Amino acid sequence: MAISSQNDKLIVAIYGGGVTCATLSQALKDQIHLDVQYFDPNPDPTSVTVPFLSLYPQAHDALAFIGKEAGATVEKVGWFAEAPSLVVMGQGSDAGTTVCDLAGFPRSSSWPEVVVVQPAAFLKEMLGGLVPEALHTNKKLVSVTHSDRSAHPLDIHFEDGSTHHVDVLIGDDGPMGVMRSLVIGSDHSATKPVFEGYLTAVCMVPPEENIAQYLDPSYAAKDAGRRFERIGNKSWVNNENSLRAILGTFYTDEDYNVSQPLRSTTSEELQEHFKDFEGGAGITDALTKFSGLRLIPEIAHPHAPTYINGLVAMAGNAAHKMTNFQQLHFGQQIEDAMILGALLREAKNLHGVAAALYAYDVVRRPQSQWVSDQAKYLGELWHGMADGVGLDVARLKAAFEKWWKEWREYDVKEHRQDALRLMRERLWAAGYVESRE
Repeated sequence: MAISSQNDKLIVAIYGGGVTCATLSQALKDQIHLDVQYFDPNPDPTSVTVPFLSLYPQAHDALAFIGKEAGATVEKVGWFAEAPSLVVMGQGSDAGTTVCDLAGFPRSSSWPEVVVVQPAAFLKEMLGGLVPEALHTNKKLVSVTHSDRSAHPLDIHFEDGSTHHVDVLIGDDGPMGVMRSLVIGSDHSATKPVFEGYLTAVCMVPPEENIAQYLDPSYAAKDAGRRFERIGNKSWVNNENSLRAILGTFYTDEDYNVSQPLRSTTSEELQEHFKDFEGGAGITDALTKFSGLRLIPEIAHPHAPTYINGLVAMAGNAAHKMTNFQQLHFGQQIEDAMILGALLREAKNLHGVAAALYAYDVVRRPQSQWVSDQAKYLGELWHGMADGVGLDVARLKAAFEKWWKEWREYDVKEHRQDALRLMRERLWAAGYVESRE
């Protein structure tokens, strides 16, 4: 069946759910030339699998560029700041030596380095611009057909047998959904995510337990106001006592099946990797008791050659699933939505849509892939595995400072301006507009 729409409106189908899609719906609301239809395979569009949504400073800028309501969302739903990291050598002859204190690094924003919000509340606010009839739940996309129609040339087919005619499809259905196959093909070498070699055990020590009993005294003070990041030899431990959280990650060369979201572990395996940290016995004890003896794999996409296929675009975790080190992925999803929103607001016809997707791909693909590489490199630093750096304290300090500086040089405003300029130049070069301005 076709979605009811005036013929002079462009039908924008957003598919997948989550941060990318919800934020894009907010970015496109109240655009009289667009008919936005939102398709979520889940029954609840605010459901998520993560307890927290973490945002770096540039993500707040991206929300502000979307609009006043989006920019005010974080304050509206409430937030807390993640404690700044104190990076310490966790193993070997330099154990206990401070590498660097991120609290003393230069700031480029009034926002804390990492702000944490409740995901469901954030998604509810982002979806607030959708009228009820535009929100379609329990809709699993199975295929897309490109037609020669001058209006609504895409037929998007769902598992329930329904078909909708739309002008553009933008989706983020996760790292192993259908969107990536629709864009680069199911047989492409970059379609499926790969295991990056890291397995993580994470636990929240319950309130009735004293977290200090599981930590070396140096890291047990509740009022330390720090997230302690301890670098080991192919292993990494961090704890933030205000959150009652302890996390341990280690590197392995095992052949992991990325279709498995978790792997079981044992106390003996945890002890093998974390026993040499200060307070290693307590760390192992906490992870054994409270992690469910489950390990989370770090997976990431190989770089895709494109984020678009005609009038179909992938975004967010469908386009650039990255490792969780420094929690950069949520901000990247918001930036995808901000750029796509800014471009599609300017698209008045299918030529405009095509130019918008072109500019999105040219601008966002290299940027998000650079961020993915930055996240991967940070993981190597945490685990003492970075080439030319290893476990050398001075080299680690220099590497963290360089990483921080390069990250701060990125300007969301310029990123947005570049995308809009590319779209206009594309339309001008093709003769669809009289001026590139």
